[in-house]
Amino acid sequence: MDSAISTWALNGPLSSGGLRWQDVPAAVADHGVFRLEVCHFHLPDYRPETADELRHVAEETGVELQSLLADFGDLANEETSVEDLQ
Repeated sequence: MDSAISTWALNGPLSSGGLRWQDVPAAVADHGVFRLEVCHFHLPDYRPETADELRHVAEETGVELQSLLADFGDLANEETSVEDLQ
């Protein structure tokens, strides 16, 4: 079974600017981890070009992008779901 890591575990360096999101795959590969979960809030935007760049740097380092954690609120809550989608 392969180990995986989430960008959430790297929130400190990512939030402080000590680690760029483009460098995460290489950083985790340097530590022998080759599966990555990406949290949406660690990406600068949701454009296809950003996803393509992430895919490219992951492929270069042999890191598999396991999942994308996208948390945009509680869509099951009838009172807040409309606001959460906006």
